[in-house]
This record gives sequence, structure tokens and C-alpha cells, in this order.
Amino acid sequence: MASLGDDLAVRHGNLCITPEGRSVESVFLGDHQAEPKHRVAITCRHHCCEMMTNYTMEGLIRWVLYTTEVKAEWLRQQVEFFLGPFVDKNGDQGKGRQPRDLGRDYEGNSLSASTQTIRRQLPVSANGRLRMGLDLHCLWISGEHNEVVYLVGAEDCRNVNEQRRFSTILESVNQGLFPFSRHDFLPFGRSWNTQGNYSQGKGSAQWITGLPNLTLGSFIEIPYANAGGVEVNQVSARSFGEDLGRTIAVYLQELPQNQCQ
Repeated sequence: MASLGDDLAVRHGNLCITPEGRSVESVFLGDHQAEPKHRVAITCRHHCCEMMTNYTMEGLIRWVLYTTEVKAEWLRQQVEFFLGPFVDKNGDQGKGRQPRDLGRDYEGNSLSASTQTIRRQLPVSANGRLRMGLDLHCLWISGEHNEVVYLVGAEDCRNVNEQRRFSTILESVNQGLFPFSRHDFLPFGRSWNTQGNYSQGKGSAQWITGLPNLTLGSFIEIPYANAGGVEVNQVSARSFGEDLGRTIAVYLQELPQNQCQ
């Protein structure tokens, strides 16, 4: 497989230009000369302060491109990734902003140029082969549900089953520095994960589950500083990106063939 920067591996682009004139980057990762069997969308920094998620995305990219692991080789041959590394490029912090939090801008008329473009372009570019949509976040500085890595439970029961399957795989393949337990899964209706938290509108993971042939949509929470007793830094966050890559490979390989038409 081609290395980082080769046109066969990475295609850089501009998702859009904000009204303030800032470029919102996008990256397509995969063999662009062949139609992939699967597509995966991963976004982060719907709130600009959540920068540790960028290191996780970087770790995923480098693992997919460079490692000799069989799982990575399979991804290079079968999967195209759409990556949105910095959705909140205006740097407005985002959480709870008025009139709408950027992370809740996926319902009705989107107010942000970034979310407008994702909603318009992603279904077209996916061409019916988008299987998974992940949105990476950091929640709060410390305290319960803020110092472990976990998936945020969906309201839809079918999606919840897939989230739990993904969590189980992630626990089983985990080789990185972050500890991960499927038992840290946060079901809908518990703690902050309630309908009231989405009063401004849907988040990207909720919106993306409505796209054709998608099997899994989820928010993944990554702590700012302490992940189960491990310091969150560039190295540890990148190692979690590698674990995400392994998990995505196993998850997609285990999909029933009738879901992959």
C-alpha cells in the first residue's frame, strides 16, 4: 500500500470555507482508484477544545498506512475513510453555545458551514457503502464518566446492540496504553446521556445512523487528562487510535454479507 502522502493513500481537501474565511479540512484515506467494500466516517473537534481526539485520529491514520498487521492490510484493501479532523474550525469552544451547540447541529437547518457540508456531501460520497460513523469527543475535565474511554449509548435499540458489539471487540483487541472496558458503556437515559442533553438538536452520530446501509453510529468519549489511571497525552492518545483501527477491521470483517450490498 502507498505511504502517507501518496495519492493512492491519502487525499486532502477542504470540506468548506467558513463565513470567517477559515478552511475546514477533510481527508479521504484509502485506495481512491478502486471502489471500497466499506466506508467509515470519523469526525472530531465539534468543540474545538477537544484536541486530544486529534492525536487519536493521527494514531489511526498512521497505523492504517504504515503497520504490517493483517488487520491494517485488510483495511487498506477494503475500506475508505472519510475523516473530519477539526469541525469547529472557528474556535468558538462550542459546548452549549447559543443559538446552537455545533455538536447538536445535525437536525433541521444546520447553522454551521461545516455541518451543512457534511450533511450534504457525506451521503453522496458514501454511495450506499457507509457502514460506520464515529464522532470523537472529550467530555469534561474530571469526575465520574470523565476519566475513562467509553461509547455513548444510543436511543435506538438496534444501534445499541452494535455499539455493545463494537465495545466488546475494542476490549478484546486493546493493545494500547489506554485501558478500555465494555462495562464503561453509558446507556441512554443514564447520567448526562438523556434526551434533555439533545434539546438543541441531534449530534452527528445520531444523524448518521439514518443513512442507508449504516450499521453503527456512535460518540466515543476520550478523557482530557486521565484515562483509567493513564495520562492522556500525544503518545497514549495515538495508541488508542491504533486500537480503534483494529476494532474497526474486526467489526467490519464480522458483518453479515447481506449487510454489505
